[in-house]
Amino acid sequence: MAVSSPSILAWLKAHPALRPAPALRAERLSTGQRPLDALLQGGLPCGAITEIVGRASSGRTSLALGAMAAVTAAGALVAWIDPFDTLDPLSAQASGVVLEQLLWIRPRGADAVAQALAATGQVVAAGGFAALALDVAEGGRRAPLCHLGTWVRLKHRLERSRTVLLLLSGDARAGAMAALRLECAWAPEVARLRVRVTRQWHGTPGAEVLLPLAAAVD
Repeated sequence: MAVSSPSILAWLKAHPALRPAPALRAERLSTGQRPLDALLQGGLPCGAITEIVGRASSGRTSLALGAMAAVTAAGALVAWIDPFDTLDPLSAQASGVVLEQLLWIRPRGADAVAQALAATGQVVAAGGFAALALDVAEGGRRAPLCHLGTWVRLKHRLERSRTVLLLLSGDARAGAMAALRLECAWAPEVARLRVRVTRQWHGTPGAEVLLPLAAAVD
């Protein structure tokens, strides 16, 4: 079919094969906090890395445990990979996590971080876990966590799954491979956990919300 120059733009706009495809809404997993879910257009992005960063006692662990509690309450399985032995099962249970649905992986030894990264990949590949947390907040900037290739590989594995990966750390680690980054800080003046979105693939970063969580344990 020949189309003349004056009408080509109108023809392109009208042709059904050339109309923009409707935007697909990414699948989300609830954080367990309605105000934060609303801010994130439904919750944490599935099949992607979400970083939860903050200083010690900033509330990052409290936020992650709240998300795990929401997942286990729905009957799904979660995993917590803990190379520095920081998870307190009693605190997890008090936060609402169903411990029978939690796989707690505790690598040990000089190569604990490397083991944790390998275990993370295996859990994602297994496909049976709705969410997993990799807690490296106590490790400082250990070399294995600084390699871009580590996060590129995890990102590609996650994209073939529906798993939410929560990366808990003191600062940003995954860089551009993270779909979402949440920065936590305890606000003592209002006794609330302040969560600020500092990176978001789909949406504008910079928004924040105050959550009525108990005093931040980490």
